[in-house]
Amino acid sequence: MAKVLKTSETPNPLAIRFHMDCKVVASGSKSYPDVESAQEDPTAARLFEIPHVTSVFYVGVTVTVNKDEDGDWDEMITPIADVLEEKIVALPEPSSDDEVGFDPHAAGAGIKRPDDFFKLSLEDQIAHLNRILDEMVRPGLAGDGGGLELMGIDGTTVQVHYEGACGTCPSSTSGTLMFIEGAVQKKAHPELTVLAV
Repeated sequence: MAKVLKTSETPNPLAIRFHMDCKVVASGSKSYPDVESAQEDPTAARLFEIPHVTSVFYVGVTVTVNKDEDGDWDEMITPIADVLEEKIVALPEPSSDDEVGFDPHAAGAGIKRPDDFFKLSLEDQIAHLNRILDEMVRPGLAGDGGGLELMGIDGTTVQVHYEGACGTCPSSTSGTLMFIEGAVQKKAHPELTVLAV
């Protein structure tokens, strides 16, 4: 049976992270931005039955739950923890690689900018951008209970969608977006812009 070890605040006052004693997703992340998207996941579906829950996000050993402005964390934390402990099926223990801290200075050091990003196939462009996001952006967002999905490329515009705590956080559309754009310009092409959709 899974156990909630602790909760932690995120930069977004409408989101809290629940740290579990086991992995909650085998790899990557899972995002449930609404009740309809959660129907095939028994844990997420049950969390949406708790009043004021607006989204659920899994990454590694954490579950981030967002609430609406009318919800009170003091009334919500215990029912959420109860659902997580009842419904989560423990995955294999995290490896030591999962526990290594995120080093923003080392992030992206091995990514080389292609000679001409725009001459790559769309599939290769997306793969390259996802590698940039995986190494330079997603670990930092995960540390705050959030995530980022690459939605596509439209000309020189890279479209991304924030998940978890980042989905409703005011800093997502300012400083974080500027950081992402800087990383993409440095490691892919200087003419690229990033748009949150």
